[in-house]
Amino acid sequence: MMKKKMFITKMIIVTMDAMKQIWREICYCENEGCRVVLVSCDCSWLMVVREKQKVKLWNCCFH
Repeated sequence: MMKKKMFITKMIIVTMDAMKQIWREICYCENEGCRVVLVSCDCSWLMVVREKQKVKLWNCCFH
């Protein structure tokens, strides 16, 4: 995998109960521009990368 330079604009630590709400907020930020959002839920890190005008969700625990 190629490594890209990414700029972190937000870092949120949440519980499992809040994950669904955070998920919705992340998936619908269509006019945020190119952003990377890191979400920590227990030991699970979710990275949301906007690439080529599409929002992709990556679970970093499953490389």
